[in-house]
Amino acid sequence: MMITKNLPYGIIVKYYPGRNDEASIESNFSKGIDLNNTCAEYHSAITVFETMILQHAIAGVDIEGQAYINGVKFVADLLDKQNEYIFGGII
Repeated sequence: MMITKNLPYGIIVKYYPGRNDEASIESNFSKGIDLNNTCAEYHSAITVFETMILQHAIAGVDIEGQAYINGVKFVADLLDKQNEYIFGGII
């Protein structure tokens, strides 16, 4: 059975436990990216961040736990500050 989890910043994770196939993640970070006008480093950071969350969920990490959410918020704030510095903010 597919599991869907909603996290802050519009992060939506869909996956089957223990399986990489048919898994997906989306967020406000990736929705707002214009690949033609985004620096490669910022785009890569978002891709790594989202992939890490998705792989943690598939592996069985409690991505809805308060400690994990605090970590997500910390990284999201860093990404947003970097984005604001470069692009004026998209989130």
